[in-house]
Amino acid sequence: MEKKVIFFDFFGVISNEVGTNWLYNNMPDNVYTAKKELFTNGDIGLWDEEKVFSEVGKLVNKSAQQVYDEWMNTFDLNIQTLNLISRLRKNNYKTCIISNAFGKFLHRILANNDLYKYFDDVIISCDVGMIKPNKDIFLYALNKLKVSPEESIFVDDVLLNAQSACDIGISGIQFINNQDFEQKLLRLGLKL
Repeated sequence: MEKKVIFFDFFGVISNEVGTNWLYNNMPDNVYTAKKELFTNGDIGLWDEEKVFSEVGKLVNKSAQQVYDEWMNTFDLNIQTLNLISRLRKNNYKTCIISNAFGKFLHRILANNDLYKYFDDVIISCDVGMIKPNKDIFLYALNKLKVSPEESIFVDDVLLNAQSACDIGISGIQFINNQDFEQKLLRLGLKL
């Protein structure tokens, strides 16, 4: 079946992995625990952005603003991926973000960097109360864009998330680097 939509994770694909990298640099012994306990509360929408940054700050004796500023100082867009997205859109593919994130943080990044123009839709976990790898967020995205799993591709730097998409029939791709990603799209028959 012909592919119509490519769903993209944001952090780790379209940009660098901001929060996780910051955790590795600032609290290497507690990365897994911090991600599971703190990020999940923000990603699913139980905590707002301010609460997440405040709680992370407490663990490293920094203010919420300091943590936020440090995250933003490490933020870097993957221009090659954005150029590829532009090419996909010129070939009439729809594109959509599916990202685990606290909404205001990601919405601010998208707005400040003029990134909304690259996507037909943006689905952020905290806005919908579902997080990857839960299959419900993929089903929600398919329904919202009115496509079948077989017409869709999902790319994420986390293999478990890509596999979860595969489990419901979406072509899942683990993002390794831009060249590998482009080759995988070509093997799936996409016009680039």
